[in-house]
Amino acid sequence: MKNLHLTVCAVIALLVSSLTAVAQNRSNTRVDTLSVMLQRANAGDDVAQNILGLWYYTGNKVDKDYEKALKWWALAAKKDNADAIGNMAMCYQLGRGAEADSALASRLYIKAFEKGNDQLLQQHIRLSEEKGNVFSSLLLFDVYSHAKGGQQRDMEKALAFLQKAAETGHTDSQVKLALQYFNMHKVEDSAKWFKALADKGQATGLYYYGYQLFRGIGIEQNKTTGIEYLKKAAVAGIINANKMLGTIYYEGDGIDADYATAVGYLKKAAASRQGESQLVLAKCYMNGKGVEKDYAIAVQWLAEAYANNQADMVVALLSDSKNAAMKTYVDGLKAYYIDVDYVAALNLFKKLEKDIPADAQMMQAICMADANNTKGNAKKAFRLMTTAAESSPAAMFALSKMYDDGIGTDKNTDKARELTITAADLGEGHAQCLAGDWYMEGKRDGMVQDMVKAVDYYLKAEKQFCLNSASAKHLAECYRLGINNLPDKNKAQLRMEALKNWQDTDHLKDMLRKL
Repeated sequence: MKNLHLTVCAVIALLVSSLTAVAQNRSNTRVDTLSVMLQRANAGDDVAQNILGLWYYTGNKVDKDYEKALKWWALAAKKDNADAIGNMAMCYQLGRGAEADSALASRLYIKAFEKGNDQLLQQHIRLSEEKGNVFSSLLLFDVYSHAKGGQQRDMEKALAFLQKAAETGHTDSQVKLALQYFNMHKVEDSAKWFKALADKGQATGLYYYGYQLFRGIGIEQNKTTGIEYLKKAAVAGIINANKMLGTIYYEGDGIDADYATAVGYLKKAAASRQGESQLVLAKCYMNGKGVEKDYAIAVQWLAEAYANNQADMVVALLSDSKNAAMKTYVDGLKAYYIDVDYVAALNLFKKLEKDIPADAQMMQAICMADANNTKGNAKKAFRLMTTAAESSPAAMFALSKMYDDGIGTDKNTDKARELTITAADLGEGHAQCLAGDWYMEGKRDGMVQDMVKAVDYYLKAEKQFCLNSASAKHLAECYRLGINNLPDKNKAQLRMEALKNWQDTDHLKDMLRKL
């Protein structure tokens, strides 16, 4: 606050010395001066409007009134009066006459510079260099790094101003400076500033300092210590830290491989559309590393990775002879969903009965139970699905639908409900959507409305990219009602809008069409 006070006093001092002199030359009495100035200002004279704004701002010749000051300056600014534009900027910077808005203030200052208010530019330079004023320093960094305000781009000068702000201890300036150095490959300088940020627990600093330590970039390599910083960054919510730790634990890089721990980190990164993490998570499910082997889940994560810039890596993985079983499974899915060739699909899934019995049985059952398959066998499909459901949550959910619709067995809605809830609790994303809908509506036999449970299921489904548009709208309603266990309540309006406009996607079928 002290620096901001210095800014306004210094700027006002500059303006007062020139503008009051103009007023004194026009009249020696308060009444005549004010009346003449009002007459000129009302006639559209921008200089008079700027002077009136100054009088109202300082309480000279009139009662002090920031709102009226801003009003007159705004009128003068419309005529590109550089002084008035700078004065408006000051009002928005300090929240005088209007709500404080530093972004708008910066834009107005830059416009004032463009219109020739060099005196104001020099004032900000002095405030930065002599007083370490953070606002002025950041404003000048923007001006010189992006060639704004009529100035040429000068990164050396820009960084000098940014460093002035960082040296005051201003965290955001330190982050910006460290990232600038890192992106400019001045990694020794970036490590110094990231270390300072990490020492006070700042999330970006924890991640980048851990990254530089682990990789030995600009600092002596220390993977063990680097991992500790990355862990703290992950706890602080840095998604890239989760991504990196997941890969580190999966590969055993600098630490003993731990697939279960890797999966925990990878799931968090994968839920944030980190394609590389989605690909590694797919490998975990494909090979049963850290989780039960599950091709149904593996292929869903492959599809997400394919949609998130990992298409070439997915193709390479499926082309590797070591992954022949996964390739056969994907070919079977393509035969069923895209080619609608039930015979070919069945034959491919039968080949996998020894490698992945539950997944192979589930897909055979789905083929046989399809109403469009003229050679289908609903009863055999039900038997296969029952066996598969003993070890596969996806098969369990599919079996619940067979009970619900009476496919291959007598209709049994109680059994369907039980299987759906169990599958949802075991992590089946589509089952989680349905379970959430049931608890949201409270209309399913044997179930009472429970929006807290509904929210829990919806959020879990969303993390797996299984949330459908109907469930998304229900989740939006939960945000409107302010249900207790919702995250990001401070962003409720944004979340509601996104969820109401939710579009169903099927990345699996999209991938199968392109393979």
